[in-house]
Amino acid sequence: MMMKTAALYALIPLCLFAQESNDRIQVTATRTVALKADQAILSLNVLAPLTATLEGVLEAVSTVGIQESDLGSVNQISGLPIAIPPTAAVSRMSYSFTFKVPYGELSATLQKIDQTRRTLSSGDSGMELAGQGLLGLTASEESRKAARAQLTTDAMAQARARADEVAKAAGVTLGRLLGVDEVPVFTAGPLAPSLTEVVTLTVRFAAAP
Repeated sequence: MMMKTAALYALIPLCLFAQESNDRIQVTATRTVALKADQAILSLNVLAPLTATLEGVLEAVSTVGIQESDLGSVNQISGLPIAIPPTAAVSRMSYSFTFKVPYGELSATLQKIDQTRRTLSSGDSGMELAGQGLLGLTASEESRKAARAQLTTDAMAQARARADEVAKAAGVTLGRLLGVDEVPVFTAGPLAPSLTEVVTLTVRFAAAP
């Protein structure tokens, strides 16, 4: 059955497993869907003086849309300034951010990053953008939630239909629902998220002669 969720573009066939005992029938159903990538994952590194605060760093990159929750790490680094002849080593703080933007806003966000780089380079804040990167594409949390809701509904319906088939083949009557367990499915981490959503349910029904 095709989904009506705009973020989904391919439905992988259902997998079913059934097990029958004297008084119950257990069915395991798996539904899998391929998600459409609608977000880009970006990284941004800001170098700032030791006296800088996180609030000040966030203000400096505010036009990019970075939030405090996007902060991944803060480190103190040392290095030689660009000077001839070289002078004493300078210590600075390195703020590393990872954040997501809608794919349709990727080009505009990259332009904002470039503008922020020029602004910091020409200013006297002592801050600079030391690096940026496109880490990959992913599906938004809204798309994943919608997909999981539909997958769960479909898996339950298919599990019940399969259990009814097994009951008829065994010459018993399918009874009430006894329980449902969702089997954990592990996907890639946040920096390399999967574009596949999977729901696996183990469903148990009573069976009577």
